[in-house]
Amino acid sequence: MSIQLEKFFRKNQIAPNKILYLVREEGKTAIYLTDGRCVKTFTPLKTVTDGLPGLKLLSVNKGVVVNELEVANVEDGCYTMTDGRSFRGRVRTPGEHSRNKSIINRRIAHPTETESIIDRFYIMDNFPLPFCVIELVFGKDGHGIDFVFRYCNKAMEDFENVDRNNTVDHTYFEVFPQGNRKWLITFSEIALHGGSKIIEDFKTGQGPVRVFCFQLEEGFCACVLVLDKEK
Repeated sequence: MSIQLEKFFRKNQIAPNKILYLVREEGKTAIYLTDGRCVKTFTPLKTVTDGLPGLKLLSVNKGVVVNELEVANVEDGCYTMTDGRSFRGRVRTPGEHSRNKSIINRRIAHPTETESIIDRFYIMDNFPLPFCVIELVFGKDGHGIDFVFRYCNKAMEDFENVDRNNTVDHTYFEVFPQGNRKWLITFSEIALHGGSKIIEDFKTGQGPVRVFCFQLEEGFCACVLVLDKEK
C-alpha cells in the first residue's frame, strides 16, 4: 500500500478487513464498510484494490469489486453481499461466476423444518433471559437477504411483548418494523463465518440492551438479550 493510500485509510479509520465492497460512483471510488459507512475518494478503483494485496477481492463487473469473505450468495451470476446489496456479474463470463460460487463455498443450510428447531431448543423455554434463533434467508430469486425467527423463548415474548405465533417464521422486519438494517450485517457475518459478538447499542422497547450473538450452525445465529441497566 502506498504511503498516500495508507494515510487516507488511517485518517478515515478504514480497516481493510472491514471492507464490504468498492464501487465506482460519480467519478469517485466508494468504499463500503461493515460498520455502515461509505468513504469516497478520487483515487482510481484499481489503485485502491492494488493496495490491498492481503484481501481476497473479486471483480464482478466494471467498477464493482467485492470482498470475497463478505459474499453471502452467488446465484445466476448475481452476487448478494452480507448487507443485502446485490451486484449483477459480467454477462459474458457465466462460467466465472460458477467458479466463484465454488471458491466462495458459502453454502447456506437448506431450510430447516421449524418444528425441529423448536424441538431442539425447548429446553430454553424457561431460560430466564430472552433467547431467540434466527436463520439467514434469501429471496426466491437468490437475491436480497433477510432473517427469519425460528425460535424464541417465553422470556423473549415477555421482554418484547410479542406472541410466539407472531414471531416464529416471520422476518426480522415483520417483527421489528423499526429495526436497524445495520444489524443484518452483524447477524449475517456470524451466521456465515461463525464466532460470536456482543452488540452494545441495540435498542428495544425496554431500552438499551446488550445482545450476545453466536453461530449455531452455518446459516443460523442465536441471540441472548440482556437489559443494560447502566445506560
